[in-house]
Amino acid sequence: MSPDTLHSIVAFVGSAEPKTEMPPNVFFDGGMTAYIQSFRQVVFTMQQVEELFIELYVKAIPSTRGSRKRHLEGLRRRFGGNPISPPTRKSRS
Repeated sequence: MSPDTLHSIVAFVGSAEPKTEMPPNVFFDGGMTAYIQSFRQVVFTMQQVEELFIELYVKAIPSTRGSRKRHLEGLRRRFGGNPISPPTRKSRS
């Protein structure tokens, strides 16, 4: 599999807000589906897609408070400061 057949996508969920200008492959509030569908050339067979899915699923890091904390600490080390706004909690009325 050639690296030029893959397109990176970054999707933030929740109330994260960008602190700097973002490239077209970074999404905060939708638009990801349209971006993916803009690529029309078939690159992988269905079997390859299934194999990639399984490999990603098996290697996925569970989403926990600890993994999120480590991720944010890594971003701070790489980019300094607070690269994204933390989620805000809405107060109950």
